[in-house]
Amino acid sequence: MLRPDTQMFRADPGRRAFLALGTLAFAGAGLATLTGCSTFGGTASAAEGSSTDTAREEAAVTAAVALVQSLHTGASTLASGVLPSGATLRIPGATARLLTTFTTIHAAQLESLGSPVADPSASASAGASASAGTTDGTGTSGTGTSGTGTSGTGTSGTAGSSGSAGTGDAAEIKSLAGLVTAEWVTARRLLRDAAGLSPEFALLLYRIAASCAANADLLRSAVGGKALGTLKPAAAETTGTTSTDTATGAGTGADTGTDAGTSTGNGTSTGSTATGTDAGPDTSTDTSTGTGTDSSSTPTPTTTLASAEISALNRLLAGEHAAFYAYPLVVAHIDKARQEVASTLWEAHRQERDQLERLLLAAGENPVEAGAAYEVTTPASAAKAASLAARIERRLAGLAVDVIAVADDATAGSTAADLLVACTRRQAAWTSKPVAQPGT
Repeated sequence: MLRPDTQMFRADPGRRAFLALGTLAFAGAGLATLTGCSTFGGTASAAEGSSTDTAREEAAVTAAVALVQSLHTGASTLASGVLPSGATLRIPGATARLLTTFTTIHAAQLESLGSPVADPSASASAGASASAGTTDGTGTSGTGTSGTGTSGTGTSGTAGSSGSAGTGDAAEIKSLAGLVTAEWVTARRLLRDAAGLSPEFALLLYRIAASCAANADLLRSAVGGKALGTLKPAAAETTGTTSTDTATGAGTGADTGTDAGTSTGNGTSTGSTATGTDAGPDTSTDTSTGTGTDSSSTPTPTTTLASAEISALNRLLAGEHAAFYAYPLVVAHIDKARQEVASTLWEAHRQERDQLERLLLAAGENPVEAGAAYEVTTPASAAKAASLAARIERRLAGLAVDVIAVADDATAGSTAADLLVACTRRQAAWTSKPVAQPGT
């Protein structure tokens, strides 16, 4: 979990041992049932020794530390209402409390990365030592080169020899909109840097990325502006080049909604006037809302999955079957303002279910079938319907963690990472609270 334990993070062997222990604790998240009857999983343990690229892992962790330190300092500064220059900001009380929660979460993330929380006054030199880039969130509707959010501009940092992203000077986060941009850009860069690392390292970065994306959604909702879209990995960088990451409508799943509500992940907003319907890229040719992909005719396998991966993917698929069954109850009992969003997410879970089935079929494996019925308590109110939806998303995130923890196949790992991020963002949207430990 994202918890203090820096004594195991002193040298290369200790770092690997620390992260392995941390992700093993993550993977054991209790996901027994949807309502007490349907098995959801949550039993996988992290694969060990699947990567020997220590230099790349070191570079990824170093970049993550600098990025998260910047977020920690920026959130802390904004929560205080006083910038390093002495200028004061008018931060509403609820927003200040949200920022304080962000600060606590980022402090725990730094501990999980093996780095103490740096003194804010030293953040500039710490950021400079990690990279030459800056992240300036001072604009009101800027279009910077490292990540354009609902407002704010940014300049890409210089990437190191490993290709890790440059990071910014925390003192440059001078506005709430600038922090939205910084949280989003951090999530994109960690999503990119985690790909191809050993499962224990990848899982840690993926979970921090998911948490940061949810933070960006929540703060964006507080300050207003266009809902964020699908989170996609940042573009690869090389020394001396700049990135063109965009925080609003990033990737191919740009939100088309008009509300100022919170994104539920993959570009779907939960605000009262949401019209966005993009719940993630639909690669399915199945237009029904039935029981999923027809597996009666098994295609020739095009990939190979280990038994642990197959088991974890089938548990995640079983969770998606249960989610597809349960979401109509959310649609029926949620308040009218959020019914369209709930319907969109019902369809998103159909697409995600079908994607997992295709992944298993491509490996020549039989996807687990849906149960005939699931015992789900009918929500007695809109609030309970939202709680049911949040619980579904949290448990699916835990099942995605299980897959990442054992994934050697790149497609399996990236698919699970996308689901982890999407479900974490949806969980935060349904609860209106940050997610400190995605998948638990």
